[in-house]
Amino acid sequence: MKRILDNIKNTNDNKHERFVYRLVFIGCVVVHFIFVLFFGMLHSVAMTCFNVVSVLLYSVLIYLTDRASLKAIGSIAYMEISIHSVMATLTLGWGFGFALYLICVVPLSFYISYKKIGTSFLMSLIAVAMFTTLKYVTSLDWFIPLNPRHLSGGAVNAVYIGNSIVSFIMLLALSLVYNVYRTRAQNSLAKKNEILLELAYTDPLTKLSNRHSMYEHLDECHEQALKDGKPFTILLADIDDFKLINDIHGHNNGDMVLKRIANIFKENVPEGADVCRWGGEEVLVLLPEYGLDEGAELADKLRKIVEAEVFDSGKKEFSVTMTFGVCENKGQYGVDKMVSNADKNLYSGKRSGKNCVVC
Repeated sequence: MKRILDNIKNTNDNKHERFVYRLVFIGCVVVHFIFVLFFGMLHSVAMTCFNVVSVLLYSVLIYLTDRASLKAIGSIAYMEISIHSVMATLTLGWGFGFALYLICVVPLSFYISYKKIGTSFLMSLIAVAMFTTLKYVTSLDWFIPLNPRHLSGGAVNAVYIGNSIVSFIMLLALSLVYNVYRTRAQNSLAKKNEILLELAYTDPLTKLSNRHSMYEHLDECHEQALKDGKPFTILLADIDDFKLINDIHGHNNGDMVLKRIANIFKENVPEGADVCRWGGEEVLVLLPEYGLDEGAELADKLRKIVEAEVFDSGKKEFSVTMTFGVCENKGQYGVDKMVSNADKNLYSGKRSGKNCVVC
């Protein structure tokens, strides 16, 4: 079951995530290129060089998004943003807004898929610690920015607003990505639940209902019969000499026979009926609001269709037959008793020569 559920995961999810990383890194290249020009105009050699390296770094990360671990390249981006925020704030001071990027790395640390949630919390706490420490240090009287070049108040505000806008865009992008992945996760969970439900109620080989599912339906019909007195009928059918089929033609052909017969039953029972793989080679058909005569008539029709079917093992053609036990219930006895009666009728037919219907 675990293998089945693991196969549910859509490989496009990983492609989608890598596409998001690529877009983010392209945005980082553009922003850091602007910073190269900005710090160049300020004659800040250290920050200009740092941003040139950042442009090259994100260009490499764009190339690696389809080749490397997303956790690794996400961690590199986290470190670059953090270090750049600290260096830019120490270079120009608090008023330029470079420390705002440290707020953005908090959700980024949770977006990176670490195995332990504690790692994301630790990275977030480090970002908060850097932010508060920068605020404290830059507010001290003795703090002098490493680049004392003074800009007008309007220019400082413009840079602060620009960094604020970029920070909000980053937060918005992370929020949108989170919303997309939350929706995808919900859809994936719903799909897994559908498959689990199918596994719980369906026979994997024949795709018929399984015994658990049939018992639920039988109980519903029994309760309804107790209320309105309308009958319901079951057909319990067994493939004659199925062991010989496996022995002579092989188990693969035995499975082929089971699947073909399952299709015959599904195609020829009335709407509202339920067909179940009751046991190894047994099939049970539930016919709501069917009387005994109607059930016996349908059983004989199914018997003739199966008898006329030709199976090909790849080496030779062969045919099979089925014996049917039919039982009607108007609520006079429970489901287990009804199945037991049908089973007795079935084996009475086996003893009488097989390939027949017994009521």
